Amino acid sequence: MRSTILVLSFLLSGCAVTTLMTMGKSLPTLEGEVGAPGLSATTVIHRDERGVPHIRAVTEADAAYAVGYAHAQDRLFQLEAGRRIMAGRLAEIVGPEVAEMDAFMASLNLKAEAEASLLALDIDTKVALAAYAAGVNAGARSLNGLPLELRLLGMDKWREDWTPADSLGALQLFSWTMSDSWGQELVAWEHRDRLDRDVIDAIFRTDPQGVASDAYWGKLRGAKTGPLTPRFKAFLDTLGDVNAPQASNAWVIGGARSVDGKPILANDTHLHKSLPSPFYVLDVAGGGRQAAGFTVPGLPFVAIGHNGALSWGLTNTSADYVDMAVVKRDGERGYILNGVSKTLEERAVSVKVKDEGAREVVTYHTEIGPVVSELGDSKDLLVMRWTALEIADRSADALRAIGAMKTAVEAQTLATIPMAPSFTLTAADTQGDYITQVLGSIPKRKAHSGRLPYPASEPEHGWDGVLTGLPGERAPKRGYVVTANNAPTVEGVRHPLTAQMNGLFPLPWRAQRIAELIEATPLHNVTSVGVMQMDTLDLHAKARLPELLSGLNPTTDGAKRAMELLSAWDFNATVNSEAPLVWMEFQRQLVKLAVGERLGDQGTQMLLSATDPGDSLVDVAGGLTKLVPDRSATLRQALLNAWDTLILSHGPDSGAWDWGDAHVIRFTHPFADATGKLGLLNAGEFPWPGTNTTVSVGGVSWQDGWETQHIAAMRLIVPLSDPSKAEFILPPGNSGQPSSDNYQDQVRAWARGDRIQLWTKDEDVLKHTANTLTLKPE
Repeated sequence: MRSTILVLSFLLSGCAVTTLMTMGKSLPTLEGEVGAPGLSATTVIHRDERGVPHIRAVTEADAAYAVGYAHAQDRLFQLEAGRRIMAGRLAEIVGPEVAEMDAFMASLNLKAEAEASLLALDIDTKVALAAYAAGVNAGARSLNGLPLELRLLGMDKWREDWTPADSLGALQLFSWTMSDSWGQELVAWEHRDRLDRDVIDAIFRTDPQGVASDAYWGKLRGAKTGPLTPRFKAFLDTLGDVNAPQASNAWVIGGARSVDGKPILANDTHLHKSLPSPFYVLDVAGGGRQAAGFTVPGLPFVAIGHNGALSWGLTNTSADYVDMAVVKRDGERGYILNGVSKTLEERAVSVKVKDEGAREVVTYHTEIGPVVSELGDSKDLLVMRWTALEIADRSADALRAIGAMKTAVEAQTLATIPMAPSFTLTAADTQGDYITQVLGSIPKRKAHSGRLPYPASEPEHGWDGVLTGLPGERAPKRGYVVTANNAPTVEGVRHPLTAQMNGLFPLPWRAQRIAELIEATPLHNVTSVGVMQMDTLDLHAKARLPELLSGLNPTTDGAKRAMELLSAWDFNATVNSEAPLVWMEFQRQLVKLAVGERLGDQGTQMLLSATDPGDSLVDVAGGLTKLVPDRSATLRQALLNAWDTLILSHGPDSGAWDWGDAHVIRFTHPFADATGKLGLLNAGEFPWPGTNTTVSVGGVSWQDGWETQHIAAMRLIVPLSDPSKAEFILPPGNSGQPSSDNYQDQVRAWARGDRIQLWTKDEDVLKHTANTLTLKPE
């Protein structure tokens, strides 16, 4: 799963320094009694010592109101930034740096898409979203001052009300950040003159069971489109994190394999590190419903957690629901779609830019999405097609519904609900049943795989509705289920729909390791499952390195030393080992050698941005032989290049090289990251183990050195024998307010692998209450 990294910059003026001195001004009122306009009955928010709200309301609507109130108290900057990104209004408070991205986002008109989705929702979901919005607005206005970040950007009051459509926008952004196959499509398109089908498969077909490149590629690659528009490139630079490794884990150990005879559910969703977290923990009860776990700021529903009878987790399915399409132009403002002549739609966009005024921009759109290449005198156009622009997204209905479900089988029915993002749901109930189920509206492609841009002008290509009968599994004989972004299987056999879902699934290293760990212990409990979540054995390296090093016999000292270190490695990616560092650099150098001459420096860098260690041409069976004239010589050179590169960056004494020194994790606030002057907003840094392919992920990208980028953004373990004993951890903390005690109070425990109990019983809540706020109707 992915999160958005908001790139902001501003000058640290005297005014900013004064603002920093008043960080505490925006801290929320957590004690006492306050008026709450729009509330129907008295509602109580107990916060425990970790800042987790425990909401007790009379009605479901009042409960949703209190969730919005708490989100606004702790995460108002996150809410405001997210809705501005969705609407293309970030430049109003940030400045010209994001104006081009704003123009692209505004042209998508996601607010209108959200309004259309809102109309399609169940009435009870609409009521909850409206109550949540009222709570956000009341919570925002209850603060003595806006959050530090908003004040630094020049906002002084909460002037624009939150709306239900803003909430649905949060789901649209989540949908985009979870998609990634379009990155490889763009690499192929931008370098199509040098990438035929065989070469594309040698570079990208890491899954031996995945579909081959489309037969039409030889003809389509001759199409003449203009360069990508500056607006689309700006969008990709900010929200198109194509080099973010995909990694999330969820599994259920059935009762036959647990100490207490009931299932245990574990989930750790892996996203790009962010401050604050993309999640927010709470426990909420009202109207006869109670759920506890992880919410997404912007929505009132528990996305991952339990309700006392059912526990559920989510991972990214890795399905493909974004395509790049090529259409032929028909005159100056026409194009051909499915064999029929159409007229381009012109959309005039006005982007307000801080300290500059409005920029007027004209964008062009087809019936299947925005044109992302310059028109100029090109004969063809490149178009982005995304399900979120074509369906009435009812993800909010699904999130609300699961909070009241009691059985795992009931949860499988969510597969029929139209959803822009695609998740794999893992669920278990107190009766002992458990399932996995793919959710989401995944395009049913007529005659193309989704791996490459498709010829949308031809009638035989395109989308034909969405896939039905999505993969799922229920209580298999082996006694457990595992999902880790890998291709869905049923009883160990790949589901037949996986090819139509695109087939670009990460290789199943984490899923295999989780299965090994489950089977290595006869009976499991919460403690043993917690140990599994912190496992750092790299099965990818264990499988690939012996094959790559076999029979090499390097002659240079550097290559020999690199090979010695790798050959002696036990494949545990610990912070004190130098071998993971050599392994990562070796892979990068091998990729550069394999494609450098064909793609050039710019193309190679683009390829590196669309792939990552653990899912690259290193993993294509026979691929290296197709790309280089002498496989062994290339491998030896990659070893030498890796050694020389590491000497330059880490010094000549390899004995002093440690993975943890290079693979450090930094919880950096976006303002501090942009300016380098606001370090007090950061939340700590320390060495981190693991790699892109270990269960305890420590994801890196080829482009960003070896600093840890991709992490477990949360961890949850729920014993279904007693869900009230569920344990969680959320780095760096539940509050987004830098001066709050709960801003970074979980980060050290998270790094150690510790967890916190998620209190849900009233007696436990009261025992651990640190603050109580009573909301009174006005």
